[in-house]
Amino acid sequence: MPDEPRRTRPVPRDRLPTRQQREEARQQAQDYRAYAEVWYRALRGWDVRQHTVPVPRMSYAFARGFEPISTMGEGGPDLPTALLTPIGELRETEVARAISSMVASPVPDRHAAGGLLERVRGSLTAPVSLLREGGGWSYPAARTAGYAVAVLTLAVTLGDAEAEGPLRYAQAVLRRQEAQSSCVES
Repeated sequence: MPDEPRRTRPVPRDRLPTRQQREEARQQAQDYRAYAEVWYRALRGWDVRQHTVPVPRMSYAFARGFEPISTMGEGGPDLPTALLTPIGELRETEVARAISSMVASPVPDRHAAGGLLERVRGSLTAPVSLLREGGGWSYPAARTAGYAVAVLTLAVTLGDAEAEGPLRYAQAVLRRQEAQSSCVES
């Protein structure tokens, strides 16, 4: 009698996500892309406000003949400038210093991100927007995700805790795009 094929147990499979879970994931991805776009526009526009610092008026009438010594510096007080960001106003010098430290970083990823931020800040050949009209990444997605990673890395560096989720998402998109492009080249 020929050997009958033995019946084996089916391999357990992971459950497929439900429609609601897929829609929630899509919505979350869209929210993350939109958050990256908000930071990108803030850095691309580089909208700076100058604050006026009140200078106290002091009378030196009590010391006739005495030449007062100013501790304010020549030419008036320092006028700090603030950059408008999604987490509020940050000192412009603080943001510029963070970008410069990324450019000078010995870590290749941070150095590359700093270079992209310099391009955004200088309005050189950076994209106008990270998103297309439908809400997805602009073409090419790998390049756009690279800009998103750079912008969100800066946001996390400046203390934006809300940017951590979008940063992880943008990094995953970038890795996936790089993996796909390396498979195509092989």
